[in-house]
Amino acid sequence: MWPQTASGESGWSFCNLTNAVVSKCKTREDVINAVEAASYLGTMQAYYTDFSYLGAATEEIVRRDALIGVGLTGMCENPKLIFDADLQKEAALAVIKANEELAAILGINPAARTTVVKPDGNTSQMLGTSSTPGDFR
Repeated sequence: MWPQTASGESGWSFCNLTNAVVSKCKTREDVINAVEAASYLGTMQAYYTDFSYLGAATEEIVRRDALIGVGLTGMCENPKLIFDADLQKEAALAVIKANEELAAILGINPAARTTVVKPDGNTSQMLGTSSTPGDFR
């Protein structure tokens, strides 16, 4: 985890994080729509790369990588649907596709890496959904 520019300068790297609230999803299509929307938001965040206070190397790294992280908030409230491995693979591909489509429109690099199931943090508390596997309602 030592991000560097092509010329070897080091800087900061970070991920553009969003969440798809999947606790209320009823169908596979609902899940895919939610992660696509979250991917669009993360891609729009990646468009903003003016971080002069962090230095030119950081700006180059974040423009190059444009990392996207999409969390699935409330997974444990909807386990039969959300813990399906095939659906998670489909959702991961939907994140990539949505990112590539919007990145092309915005004229930025598509994400060098994306995630779909990432740590949730405090979003679940704000949305009134579960945050841990043992927190069923």
